Amino acid sequence: MKAKRKNQLEGHKGPLYAVANFKDHKILSGGSDRRVVEWDLESEEGGVLANSAAAIISLLYLEEFNLLLIGQMEGGVHIIDLEARKEIKYLKGHEKYIFDMVYLPQKQELVFASGDGSFSVWSAKTFERLYHQQLCDVKLRKMELSEDEKELLICRGDGIISRFSTSDYAEVGQIKSKAGFNVARYSTDDKHILAGDKEAHLHLIDKHSNEILKSLPAHYWPIYDLQFSPSGKYFATASRDKTVKIWDVDSLKVLERIEGREYGGHSHSVNALFWPEESLLISTGDDSMVKLWQIDA
Repeated sequence: MKAKRKNQLEGHKGPLYAVANFKDHKILSGGSDRRVVEWDLESEEGGVLANSAAAIISLLYLEEFNLLLIGQMEGGVHIIDLEARKEIKYLKGHEKYIFDMVYLPQKQELVFASGDGSFSVWSAKTFERLYHQQLCDVKLRKMELSEDEKELLICRGDGIISRFSTSDYAEVGQIKSKAGFNVARYSTDDKHILAGDKEAHLHLIDKHSNEILKSLPAHYWPIYDLQFSPSGKYFATASRDKTVKIWDVDSLKVLERIEGREYGGHSHSVNALFWPEESLLISTGDDSMVKLWQIDA
């Protein structure tokens, strides 16, 4: 496994917290400078798509409706109609950061996870709030929707991953640890969940029993994101320790470390990842850079 920096996309003027899939081989990025930048991965050029009144924490593009959702640090979500090029709705259901947003196509519902310790469910057609639940007194970070859309994982800062049935948003299970969870993903073998916590550990979890099978010291600082490659053979972790690591799924061994000035790595915390193609990994973070990595397995 070898990772080589393909390019560094410069256009932001502050820390970046979000990178998201867009359309036509494009991605979106956003952060503290309150701008959503659209990047063309073929030309590797970018331009401002939208602006926000507050720092951008999360982004979500709804292709079905051609809508852009911008999650803010103040707890609101801007809904931008990209065809009309204007904001059509502002949803304010939380008091703190919107750390993550998930769309359920089958139900046409949106779920927001907030730094106020609660999550909310909204209609993607009417923007009516359908449900709200307070889970804890600390941050809710990343969410993960199962492939069949029947279950939702929510990572909590109190050391719990809550598992919810999306039919009625009833909690159906919990995964517990000592440290707060920042991110969790279903593995492609349908047997496991991989999770990263704020004490820099990586956890392999039995999907059916909720038992933590293995815990590894993966980074020096909190793990902020985890993404699988399209093939499911590899996954990448991003950390506040300025590094990106690429792992083998079966052995849980590190295959490549992306770090250091000589490597062209990030100079500050790495906050978000996106892996659109087997040979292309994208990372972004507090140094305001969107970095493209050529992955040769």
